[in-house]
Amino acid sequence: MADTIQRVLSQKIMPFARTLMGSKDLSIVLFIVVIMAIIIVPLPSHILDFLLSISLALSVLIILMALYIDKPTEFWAFPTILLIVTLYRLALNVATTRMILAEGYNGADNVSSIINAFGRFVAEGNYVIGIIVFSILVIVNLIVITNGATRVTEVRARFTLDAMPGKQMAIDADLNAGLINQEEARARRESLQQEADFYGTMDGASKFVKGDAIASIIITLVNIIGGFLIGVFEYNLSIAQSAQTFTILTIGDGLVGQIPALIIATATGIITTRAAKNSDKSFANDIVTQIIGNSKILLIVGFILCMFALVPGLPISLGFVGVFFFVIAWLGSREDSKSFFPRKRGPKYSTRRTIPFIEKQVIELRKNGINRYEICDILKEKLGKFAPSPSGIYKICKRYNMNRLTSPMKENKRKIIKEQLGELGHI
Repeated sequence: MADTIQRVLSQKIMPFARTLMGSKDLSIVLFIVVIMAIIIVPLPSHILDFLLSISLALSVLIILMALYIDKPTEFWAFPTILLIVTLYRLALNVATTRMILAEGYNGADNVSSIINAFGRFVAEGNYVIGIIVFSILVIVNLIVITNGATRVTEVRARFTLDAMPGKQMAIDADLNAGLINQEEARARRESLQQEADFYGTMDGASKFVKGDAIASIIITLVNIIGGFLIGVFEYNLSIAQSAQTFTILTIGDGLVGQIPALIIATATGIITTRAAKNSDKSFANDIVTQIIGNSKILLIVGFILCMFALVPGLPISLGFVGVFFFVIAWLGSREDSKSFFPRKRGPKYSTRRTIPFIEKQVIELRKNGINRYEICDILKEKLGKFAPSPSGIYKICKRYNMNRLTSPMKENKRKIIKEQLGELGHI
């Protein structure tokens, strides 16, 4: 039997899996087909549990991708993914509604283990607690996160489109001044167009999140009322038993659908509220750095919490949290320039580097033996205010080990002097 299963896996399933992984477009088509099948075909409970687990996993995956991308336009497929995931979750709502109304009278275990677990564990088996928890999640998702993300997306799209002409003129000005070449100008224009398209589509895609939150409320009410009526009039359950059974199942279903919706709405808010940055680190790293980057603020917060812990009647746990802030402040103070006890003293030099185009011109002039002051004067005629200072030219030459004149550089300088002086250069 084991040999037969292994032979079937190696001969039929594995080639199909390799073909599917090689053709990524087929995986999206298969996912759409699965969504249609979920809506039409009644599913057994174990398959429904598997599909609900995929919904939870997708929501966690999306919010982690939103945290670890460097800039929002890197996740340019997010609006389309948002539409597909919302459709998938609504298809699961249809499947779970069918299962609850058809099999709910037989017990929660016959419907779905995940729905039963959420209804029993999160709501503690009490449908009143479940309704309150579900209502809080819906209010937070619909009124707070979704409305805020929708508004931010609208404003971001409007300002991005309004700023496009100015940015286009800035690119043309840099190109005319010789600061960038044609390829870099083309890349900047494409990036600008991609940014405008991204926020334009995000403006519409954010409405999917809001519609999903409203649909979850309607589906929950339909499940509770429909399940109660079916249990009382069709399966002769008592009013209390019908209300307890179908309400717990419906609240569990609502929580299973609402938690991924809340996570994805949060991911939408994270992407739309991202500001432009110049660092190469991830967004999550930047958040932690900015929050704990100033040890003075952490020490003040820790001191305030310790003072609250000394007030009679307040819990001592405030003091433990204050000590935790002290420890974080001490750990962050070793790299903090605003610390109470910095490790290094003296000026903090900027790490900003001259653009490669200007560096190339400095190196070409230095190869001819020209000193940094002459290079500065030459570049000022070409670049104007964008020309580097003599100290900046010194740093560029130092980076390429060209501060000292070599023999070829001295020879090039002699040739230039002779050409400038003409026949009297030997005097």
